[in-house]
Amino acid sequence: AERLHLDHRFGLLCSQQLNVMKLNFYHSFLTELFMSEGNLLALLQRYIVLQFAQQNAHGMTEGISPLAAAQNHSFEFLAAVVFRTTQNFTRFSDQWAHLDGRVTRVLELVISLGQQAGVGAEKPLVSIRGDRSALFVPAIDLKSPQGDCLAAGLAFSVERSASMLITGPTASGKSLLCSTLLGLWPPGRERPSIQTLMPAPQRIYLPRGSLGDLICYPSLYESLKQCEGDAVEERMHLALQKVGLQYIFSRHPSGWTAECVWEDVLSGGEQQRICFARVLYRQPCFALLDDCTSMVAVEAEEELYRTLMNEFGITAITFSRSAIFPDLHKQELRLVAGGKRSKWGVSDC
Repeated sequence: AERLHLDHRFGLLCSQQLNVMKLNFYHSFLTELFMSEGNLLALLQRYIVLQFAQQNAHGMTEGISPLAAAQNHSFEFLAAVVFRTTQNFTRFSDQWAHLDGRVTRVLELVISLGQQAGVGAEKPLVSIRGDRSALFVPAIDLKSPQGDCLAAGLAFSVERSASMLITGPTASGKSLLCSTLLGLWPPGRERPSIQTLMPAPQRIYLPRGSLGDLICYPSLYESLKQCEGDAVEERMHLALQKVGLQYIFSRHPSGWTAECVWEDVLSGGEQQRICFARVLYRQPCFALLDDCTSMVAVEAEEELYRTLMNEFGITAITFSRSAIFPDLHKQELRLVAGGKRSKWGVSDC
């Protein structure tokens, strides 16, 4: 979805740049034609003077002939035009060299990215059982990009149907641990599939597209519709109904193909419900819930968690500053800023 959106925007940018170049060429051409020293009007003037001299120079025997003066002036003018033209071609070679340098840099970047994509990614720090029934984190040191150790020797496991609550104050490493589980940190690691481990962040990305694209993200609604038929819409209807947003579909006559600037149409609470709807639509084995219901009412928040865990059987790994809904989680991982092994611990809820 993002690739198609970027390709479309890049195509519009290229078209705009091409139009600007055309207009600049026409402007420069007309300027040189009518306003420079060697413009068309000056050439026409000199041609008229030469014709006048030829017609009136007969019979003159004294002084400089008007025809000779006109011819000499015309020769100097043509020599100046040829010289300026040669200079313009010389400057063009320098400009072409600069343009060639820019193109070469872009080409080198494309080649480097292609080579990087061909290099095999390192194994992830998090291991997942073959049948996707458990998630294991070995003894790892949770280090920030600045090199600070936020948790040393961190190790835990999450079994299916045994949701985990991860708590800790600000700057204790919760977001960093979330990035580690998703294979985003350290960089260059393999990432688990979205059907195995799906994130639900506090602020979600809302692509500019149809309502179907909004729920199916990162997939495209039309593509899924062609492959899976009506089953896609049935799952999307169920997801919207469970998060209490069925009215969004009802208020748009176009249904799933309705397009809006969704970040302007949806409130903060509705956007977080859309995030939950995506998880319910995908039904992954594990879901990383990173404070994704902070703008939802408490009663509705608990109902969303119960629906996700009990009705859809999704194992939640919930990140929060405090222990929320301990009855829905089997264990709790507590993180405390400090970096020592004694600063974290796992206990039953």
